[in-house]
Amino acid sequence: MSHHRVAVISDIHGNHYALTSVLDAIQQQEIEKIIVAGDSTGPIMQNQVFKTLMEKKAIMIRGNGEKRIVRKKRGLISDNVWNQTSYAGNRWIYNDLDPAIKNFLEFLPDTRVIKFKESTPIQVVHGSPQDTINTQGILPEPSSSKSLKLQRVFSTISLEEAVRGVQESVLVCGHTHRPWIHRIDDILVINPGSVGNPCNGDPRADYAVLTWEDGQWSVEHKMVPYDLESESSGFLEKGILETVGAAARSTLSCRMTGVDVTLEFLLYVKEVQNAGSLNYEQAYSAASNSFDWKKYE
Repeated sequence: MSHHRVAVISDIHGNHYALTSVLDAIQQQEIEKIIVAGDSTGPIMQNQVFKTLMEKKAIMIRGNGEKRIVRKKRGLISDNVWNQTSYAGNRWIYNDLDPAIKNFLEFLPDTRVIKFKESTPIQVVHGSPQDTINTQGILPEPSSSKSLKLQRVFSTISLEEAVRGVQESVLVCGHTHRPWIHRIDDILVINPGSVGNPCNGDPRADYAVLTWEDGQWSVEHKMVPYDLESESSGFLEKGILETVGAAARSTLSCRMTGVDVTLEFLLYVKEVQNAGSLNYEQAYSAASNSFDWKKYE
């Protein structure tokens, strides 16, 4: 009977130091394939991230980050939207990305079904199977306090809704940067968490390993430390904190702490907007200056 071990990673977000540590750990575990559930773009070494994944012959899909790159490349995002203050991070990512990788992203699928020899199939999505723009996060416990905070800012779907119509025995998703495992309706659903921007209170890089044995899939979550000091220095050397502002600052804080500082900042933007009768861009700019950044440093 066949035996397979497959690494599942997601949401690298340009963090090559974290990816390298994960790949070093994977190399010690007799892993036959690497699945990447999207969102590999981001600061500060996204080009090297993609080159490394290609060298490893990883099975990749697009996340919302890659989808946005393709939409911009095709002229589907207006200049009015693209030039907004809140899009500064997206502009940096787009301008930094090699043209060859932009072309590569055009041909990446948004979802895949993968089958290994004598095993049951695996469906891989970034957000949810129902999502067409890769931005809908699956929440296994939608009424929890953490999930309720996410729902105030991001598009979400319950686990029960997400698995409707899924025919595969395993569903892999990403996007929320929170690792979890659930079985529902005989489907094993996995979010491996984030390699580059973990949001579970621990800055170590998250990933998962799927094992096919005795006629079924099982999964184990894993975490690995990486060179946080070099990652932080890279942000300073690139000057991204000055050119991008709040988006880069919240990303770096998240990487250093494992706290979802981006979510906390966006919730604060909403507070500022509601308190001052401001439009979103005005509130975003005001919040960038008054947010308690030191709380997360």
